[in-house]
Amino acid sequence: MRPLPLLPALLLLTSTGCAGALNRAVKRRTIPELSQTRDLGVACAFGEVGVAAAATVSGQHSQQALSVAWTMSGLCTEEQAWEEELGSRLALAHMPEEARTPAATDARLAAERGHAEAARRYQQGYQDALVAYGGAEDCKLRSDADEGVYLLGLMAGLLAQVNDGQADGAVGIPLNQLVEVARATDCLDDARWWGIPSAARFAAWATVPGSGPTEVDPWQGLSQAAARGDAAGQGIPRALWLFTAANAGNSDLVRSILDGWPALDPAQPPQWPLLDAYARHLARHEADLLWIAAEGHRAPAPPAPPAPPAARGADPFGSTDPFGGTEPFGGTEPFGTPPDPPAPPSE
Repeated sequence: MRPLPLLPALLLLTSTGCAGALNRAVKRRTIPELSQTRDLGVACAFGEVGVAAAATVSGQHSQQALSVAWTMSGLCTEEQAWEEELGSRLALAHMPEEARTPAATDARLAAERGHAEAARRYQQGYQDALVAYGGAEDCKLRSDADEGVYLLGLMAGLLAQVNDGQADGAVGIPLNQLVEVARATDCLDDARWWGIPSAARFAAWATVPGSGPTEVDPWQGLSQAAARGDAAGQGIPRALWLFTAANAGNSDLVRSILDGWPALDPAQPPQWPLLDAYARHLARHEADLLWIAAEGHRAPAPPAPPAPPAARGADPFGSTDPFGGTEPFGGTEPFGTPPDPPAPPSE
């Protein structure tokens, strides 16, 4: 028998009220199929429809399905928020003076609303994952599929806190949630998941000073986790390093992380292209912010940063400036102040 397409199968399962079958379908079909796409729009659409479908299972325990759906739906509103954020920066760069401040402010407020909604969605995905599997003290993971659902849920917990911060705390997610997520990543094998669990821990410890072991340098740990992810073709560890640096206001480190981003290797595609696609999308957004600040437009070749200011301001004529004082032009500036005429010869 030919299997039902994923979304109709999900709708059929929800209409029967069979939460156990729904959770099994998510682990056996949704995660394997969804994890292989690089199209974040598809993942977002699945999430929004999946939330509506899974939520119809009244009185049943479908938290595994809901965790995945809420997490994927967060991609939609986060993307909208990012676009509004870029719109605010572009308004400041290009709008006429009398319209600049209102336009930039309006876009910034729209971005905050989008980040708040993304935080709510991600937070629901995180909470459903905790209901299904518990926290660091429980680790009720019985299969690789369970680990995949849990990993997405923990990522949602991180993103909920990050988006709430960008929404000026509108949702009220406590900062120590980052530390809770860091502890819960101990339930996952770091090598099995390409350095993502350790990168999440180091990101939390770097963001909340004093929350990690005193003998551990979280920034060095983030660099090492990124290298492990790069070797496996998985960009999430580098993305965690990137937004931790961005949140810390370390623009030089942001540039360095973007500069070192490896190109896609067709010979070594990541096992979960969806996660790597999200990582590269985050990198593109950070690159866009840098390019708008430096050049007034989005990044033409993300995630590469723009040239540093010193390089952009270099003398285009080198050592032979035609309007300067070096040979072979004799130092005459045709557009400058003309020299004083020569004095008349003395008698």
